[in-house]
Amino acid sequence: MEQARTKAADEKFCESCGEIIKIRAELCPKCGVRQMPPSAPGKYASYENVPWYRRSGPVSAMAVVGAFLFAPLLWAVCVIVLTGDVYYKAFDEKGQLKTWWVGNKVAAVILMILQLVLWIAIFSAQG
Repeated sequence: MEQARTKAADEKFCESCGEIIKIRAELCPKCGVRQMPPSAPGKYASYENVPWYRRSGPVSAMAVVGAFLFAPLLWAVCVIVLTGDVYYKAFDEKGQLKTWWVGNKVAAVILMILQLVLWIAIFSAQG
């Protein structure tokens, strides 16, 4: 009779056969099925699971339109960038989706401050 063992902290169950394997294993040694890369809490395993407002393409398009046509849209982009990651459709060396560089968050803060100063100047000149 085979004795059941519990998985350790660095192990997981195979997605196909249920065998206990290492978390970082790409293939199950028992059944040979490729495993999904581990994802950190709050991260997405695939680009298709990322909400549209967290995808690089739509956020970039909103930023361009906001910069040239509709300033409140640029403000919305800044809020999106500051409240979470924006993802590329590419993976890094750890198998995680790539995200925008942290400098984009700094740029978002600067843009928000500049917009706020501009809006205050416009509304104070009208009053």
